[in-house]
Amino acid sequence: LVSKTKDRKLTYRFETLAKSLNQGGKLINCQWDFNYKNGNFSDPEYALRRKAVKGDGFEADLVAEKTFDQPGSYAIACKVQDSFGGEAIKTIQIKIEK
Repeated sequence: LVSKTKDRKLTYRFETLAKSLNQGGKLINCQWDFNYKNGNFSDPEYALRRKAVKGDGFEADLVAEKTFDQPGSYAIACKVQDSFGGEAIKTIQIKIEK
């Protein structure tokens, strides 16, 4: 996870910078979880973050916006997957404030 930017009250924008771990691979999926627990992704709203690329299949959408219900501490996870089956997960703990 590279950056988080507060846009509006309790709304944050998240962006990750990532690259394929495999030579010649490209990122095809990005999954976010904004209340990550026990090593499991459970937020279906952000389960598949990708966009169609003309003539080239899909590309990972590395940006997500989340409006939190209330202030507090949250574990945020981001998983990226490449076209060769490689994947990486990064997690951070953040404090959401009013």
